[in-house]
Amino acid sequence: VLPEVICELQPPELEHLLSVRIYLPFLLGVLLVLRRKILFYDVLCLGYFTYEAFNAVRHLPLFGFISSFYLGLALFDLYRSISAKRLRQVYAGVLLIATLVTAGYINVTHYPFLREFLANPRGYRSENFPEQLTEHIISRRIPGPFFNDENFSGYLIWRLSPEYARIFTDVRFDIFTSDHLPYTFSVKEGWTEGDYTIQNTLSQFPVNGVILYQDAPGVQVLHNLEGWKKEYRDHRFVLFTRKEPIS
Repeated sequence: VLPEVICELQPPELEHLLSVRIYLPFLLGVLLVLRRKILFYDVLCLGYFTYEAFNAVRHLPLFGFISSFYLGLALFDLYRSISAKRLRQVYAGVLLIATLVTAGYINVTHYPFLREFLANPRGYRSENFPEQLTEHIISRRIPGPFFNDENFSGYLIWRLSPEYARIFTDVRFDIFTSDHLPYTFSVKEGWTEGDYTIQNTLSQFPVNGVILYQDAPGVQVLHNLEGWKKEYRDHRFVLFTRKEPIS
């Protein structure tokens, strides 16, 4: 079940929302109030994982573990403080709850994309990803690997790998380094001159298909490139395949 609902996609840019910018300082402030002994490491750790959780889907589980740990410590201190009749922790807890409710209200009521995100069980907008194109690949059993634009690489990995086909690149440049970028841009931009050309790239790597945005410059070059044909096109994406696939 999990592979059907979990994938690496572009998350909503929550860090740009006013309510989130308000929430993060309040969260750290409440931690300072609730904890009797606050360490710089605590602030750094919680602040870092909170920030990363709003920037990448894959960081949410770590944020859950870290925040649960600190929440438990804070609630334990709160329990001890109530028994000692120290109410400042109670006030901080009320403030935290009020901040969470206010932040949630602002997000849901003032940002339409969040309402759509919550209402859509898939968690993404299908028009932003090559959903129909991928269905075409699967239904027609079109062989890979596929060259792809890195902007929707996570979706293709989720839908195609490893059962159907591998892809050429994704956005994890910190892992793969930038050595492959000239090859990527040679196809996306349709370079026909210089050290890196679209012809050389597609000849050097054993890809059987190319998936691009339909307005990418490389699309026009592929239309006239010998040995390639347009297999599929929709409102935003286009698929080219080799006339004679490489086995």
